[in-house]
Amino acid sequence: MRLYISIPYKGDDKEFAERSIAAHNKYDAQDVRVITSHDVTDPASPTETMVGKRIEALLTCESAVFAFGWPQTLECQLEFDACNRYGIPYKTDVHI
Repeated sequence: MRLYISIPYKGDDKEFAERSIAAHNKYDAQDVRVITSHDVTDPASPTETMVGKRIEALLTCESAVFAFGWPQTLECQLEFDACNRYGIPYKTDVHI
């Protein structure tokens, strides 16, 4: 199973990376492949490119988790909308 974890980026690269590591530590298992928004984000790319890559990665997953604070960023809101439009089950406001 592939699990997408949406982590809000608030301008702090270190916190973004640390939350991604914490997400992998929390959810990685033999039968679960974790992909976080940090894993597919390239800070050198334009925002619209990064959003596209994040949505593309999300659509390859069977379920999603939205980390606490997700409604505060447009990228996470778009990922949430994609889950609803494509019927991907999700959990919200998970502390990571």
